[in-house]
Amino acid sequence: MVLPIAFWLALFVIAIVALCRAIRGHRIGDEPHCRACEYNLTGLQSTECPECGATVYDDAGNPIAIVTGSHNRSSIRISLGVLALLVVGAILLVNVGQLIPSWMRVAPAFLVTSLAEDGKQSAMDELLRRGNAGTLSTAQASDAIEVGLQIQAAPQSHPLLAEWMDFLGSMLVAKKMTPAQESKFLTNTVSSSMAIRPVIRSGEKLPVEIKHNERGPSNLPAAFDLWAYWIDADARIGDTTTHKPYESSSGSSISGVMGGGTITIPGAIPVELPPGEYELVCTINRRMYVSGQASPSSDPADLDIVEEFRAPVTILAADAPDPITSLPEPELTQTIRGCIEIDSLKAFPGRNWGKYIEAVICIGSHCPNQPGSPPRHLPMIQPPPRNLAFRAILKAGRFEQEIGSATCFGNQRMSTHTNLPIDEDNEFIDDLLNAETVTIILRSDKEVARRKVDMDEIWEGEIQFDDVPITIVGRPATPSSSNQ
Repeated sequence: MVLPIAFWLALFVIAIVALCRAIRGHRIGDEPHCRACEYNLTGLQSTECPECGATVYDDAGNPIAIVTGSHNRSSIRISLGVLALLVVGAILLVNVGQLIPSWMRVAPAFLVTSLAEDGKQSAMDELLRRGNAGTLSTAQASDAIEVGLQIQAAPQSHPLLAEWMDFLGSMLVAKKMTPAQESKFLTNTVSSSMAIRPVIRSGEKLPVEIKHNERGPSNLPAAFDLWAYWIDADARIGDTTTHKPYESSSGSSISGVMGGGTITIPGAIPVELPPGEYELVCTINRRMYVSGQASPSSDPADLDIVEEFRAPVTILAADAPDPITSLPEPELTQTIRGCIEIDSLKAFPGRNWGKYIEAVICIGSHCPNQPGSPPRHLPMIQPPPRNLAFRAILKAGRFEQEIGSATCFGNQRMSTHTNLPIDEDNEFIDDLLNAETVTIILRSDKEVARRKVDMDEIWEGEIQFDDVPITIVGRPATPSSSNQ
């Protein structure tokens, strides 16, 4: 039989009273003591206590503030009282803890919101339940939305960030947000920053990356979507030179709290300016669409956001020493080779396939499982000891064909997907179509490193992979041409 919580609460009160009485003890003896300070008044000739000055006898000698006997405390009774208090208190806490969820159901909305803001999971669950059930009043929903928007816009990550984003998503779907709140929410779903190569030589291209983090809901209904489109990028260096390297759109579905992503707009800007110190100003128009993949060229956006980024850039003379350093360390060749895996290699020579070669090169990381391929359980590839910037070369028979590039920066684990179109008149295709295996050469190249915003030092060398199986799409598969 489960005892009610009132029973344990009564035992807890009894245990407290018993412990207090054990600590106080009981009086023994018949000596008079001052009631105020417990001073022994035996043989006192005055009406006042010599210890504390309290009046203990009146003028007629009658006791006023006298107690008889001294306190006697039992250590056994005190110990038993403490033990009983601890045991009953623990049982009471367990019973109260079981009542917390049901208590949260009847807690006022402001308290639930406050506890959820403090990171209490049970409060967050209750807030989500009320939001999905539609039991929050307009004022209660608005107050909770404001807290969620503050958490969404904060630079640090809240312990319940994903849950708060789901709450905001449910409020968006339920149309509980005011226009101002919806505008804040759409603005905060993507936080962007710009990274560039800070030092280049005149005549080189300036690599520019727009990095972004997404903070959106993951619980939107199937027919409801949230999209961000980046359009009309504009970049300029100095006051007069303006570049329009990017005038099309790039869309991204906002789904959940995601890590960093990179949008390579405006990409690499050709710079023809004299040496000096300049400022790059990049302006990007981001359009937000709610519900569906709207077309940025024809449909009006739910919100247009203009983002401006600034960064200093130093332009050196064209004949200045190369700011990128190569490290010729042949002793690292085998170590670096062990950090690289050629996961898959395919050629699409058919006229209807766009005629291209596709390679997946993994550096310091497992490659993703290819669609239709069985899951693999390979040991983790170690990250390389140096930054790598390779030009990828495919060799089949008599000819070599560049198929793209592969990079790895700062010991990052990464997978590089590279492909390059095939010239249908190239003699290379004849050798390729007859090949079962090919050779992949990864050759270090400063020009590849120059496309990155943060690669100032690279390993110099060459890695060769022989007998790499290649799949020719459209040719019947053979056992020897399967992917490794």
